[in-house]
Amino acid sequence: MPAISLLEAAGIPKVKPSRFGSIYQKRFFTGYVSNRSPLEQGSSRVDERFYGGRSDVLWLGSQNIELSASGLLIRRPGFSSYTTAMPITSPWQSFYSFKNLSGAITLFGATATELYTVTPTAITSLYAKPSGAGVTQFLTVGNSCYLCDGKTNKVYSAGALNSDGIAAPATAPTLSFASAGAVWQANYGYAATGTQITDPYQDIQQVTTAGVSGKSQPPWSLGSGQTTADNSVVWTNEGKNSSAGVFEQTGCYYVYAYQNSTTGDYSTASPQSAFTGSQSNQKITVGGDYSADSQVDKVAIFRTLDGGATFMLAATIANVVGTGTWSWVDQLADSKLNLLILAPINHQNDPAPAATCQAYYAGRRWVGSSNYVYFSSGPDQGTVAGNGQNCFPPANVFTFPTQIMGLIPFSGGLLVVTTDSLYAIGGSDLASFYVSLFIDDIGVLTPNAIATDAGSIILFTSDRRLVAIGGAGVDDIGFAIADQLAQIDPSKAYIAVHREGSNDRALYLSDGVSTIWRMNPNQAPEGGIAWSAPATPANGVGALVSCETSIGTRQLLMSAATGTAFPILYRDTTVNEDNGTAFTATAVIGSLVLAAPGGLAEVKDVIVEASPSSTPTVGVLLNEISGTFQTLNQWTADPPEYATPSASINARRYYLLASQQPIACRHLQLSVSFPAANTADILYSFALNAGQAL
Repeated sequence: MPAISLLEAAGIPKVKPSRFGSIYQKRFFTGYVSNRSPLEQGSSRVDERFYGGRSDVLWLGSQNIELSASGLLIRRPGFSSYTTAMPITSPWQSFYSFKNLSGAITLFGATATELYTVTPTAITSLYAKPSGAGVTQFLTVGNSCYLCDGKTNKVYSAGALNSDGIAAPATAPTLSFASAGAVWQANYGYAATGTQITDPYQDIQQVTTAGVSGKSQPPWSLGSGQTTADNSVVWTNEGKNSSAGVFEQTGCYYVYAYQNSTTGDYSTASPQSAFTGSQSNQKITVGGDYSADSQVDKVAIFRTLDGGATFMLAATIANVVGTGTWSWVDQLADSKLNLLILAPINHQNDPAPAATCQAYYAGRRWVGSSNYVYFSSGPDQGTVAGNGQNCFPPANVFTFPTQIMGLIPFSGGLLVVTTDSLYAIGGSDLASFYVSLFIDDIGVLTPNAIATDAGSIILFTSDRRLVAIGGAGVDDIGFAIADQLAQIDPSKAYIAVHREGSNDRALYLSDGVSTIWRMNPNQAPEGGIAWSAPATPANGVGALVSCETSIGTRQLLMSAATGTAFPILYRDTTVNEDNGTAFTATAVIGSLVLAAPGGLAEVKDVIVEASPSSTPTVGVLLNEISGTFQTLNQWTADPPEYATPSASINARRYYLLASQQPIACRHLQLSVSFPAANTADILYSFALNAGQAL
């Protein structure tokens, strides 16, 4: 906007009045506005009526120019290599920073075919993704990082990568029986003293008075040394029989499950065994298959009580990873079963289905798979064996009309982002969860097109809008560059909200091919949204993610989109080149409308104040809204009357004509372009000396 000098504000008149005035711009805050008429500056009618519009607005052709937090136009920072490791040969699709409860950070990077860990000196492959896998998505819960790609789910913990959850045994336990010794018989003549049997309580009972037993078992004495009268036989309790078998009046069943004793995970239990039927002092040999899953170190065996239906933990034995079978001899009384650890039957501990997105809400994990949202048992696990975060009963599911693309916890519950609408899951537990339509006709085509920022949810939508959803509703924050957004493939877009200190907080939008747009959400001094000119990194741009790469340090990571090698790059505010490749930086300002239709203005010269690091090329486009700029080659240091030019500011006055005479026009565009160089160039101000034509 036009501004006056300090002397003019003090009321001091010019010594030599001139017919030319200065349109002076020293503070830039409007930024890049391409979705407008080229003859207006994205300003309000009040701006235009009383202030002449916004003379700082950037127009088409602007490139690699950033609007800084301090209100200057600068050559954007470059991207430097994050790691010295040899670049991989596929473009990166996603990055994620996993910080465990002790504060240790593991940086992941994923391509279409591989998952890696990344450090400043190494890139290490963790596993090859299956054919058809999508973009890897991540979720941190405590000391575990969960990964999903639409084909497989993994969990990374304590430096190990395992399957997310444990697959259940496919076969039922096998049973075989063998006698554990003599048992009581009815109406039997026990002639010899010293004869021993095992009673149903697994105590040894010894004949101390010979005789004939009764028609039914007596109420056995339970204390060692106590006697029991049995018709004419007298028995004395000799204590427990360590080799006694199982007594079942009715019978029981068995199941078994696989266990990771480190994480507390249990698989869903196997199908149940055959019914044992009534057994007296029998050693029951139970058998089953070992697990081939490397995370399984135990096999848990469960049994019902005599005549019961609830499976309780009977024993835990070591798993031998691989093929083969195990066996265990059951000699336990019902009283020895662990009543507090119950078998996970009926698919209670099934692993999560192959997911494309995930979130943590209401004390449990949620995953999106196709058009379904599944949720884990979480706090509802109770006494059932297993880690409730990794157990997904099939009944814990909500169905949606279209494919799920993202799950985002927010103040109103869990936001479910589909390809065409937004839904909310509310409630706090299994009994109260419900689904409602949140916003219709807003969806995304990739999980990468979702971000959050200070309570706002930001989406690049299926219909190519950039919107922020918050307490005030839906805000179309991309309207200023809507014409640019219309060219982006919504399935390739990336959004990243990056904070790197107070002076570098912005939202970044990538088309996943060649271009990055940067939006300052609170540009000083006006406080509104401001876009920088498009950035076009060398070799394009693929993944774009903000990560905490070390404690307290966040970096904006990027992958190239083309080429034969794909280094991981980061936004580096100390350089102004992309991985060693310099780039030009151009600001196109205008159009600056100097006269109403039918009128003309005289333009005498253009004054540009820039940093002395490099000399910009200045050009004008007169009376046109597109075309080739006329480079202004006639210049002098400004002010011309000053004997010694400034050393800290490159101030130049450019004349439109070699004769230094004014030229008539109605409107013009101004181009200031810095050459390709690794220099932090700054445009401090410009001034246009013009007057009304006679």
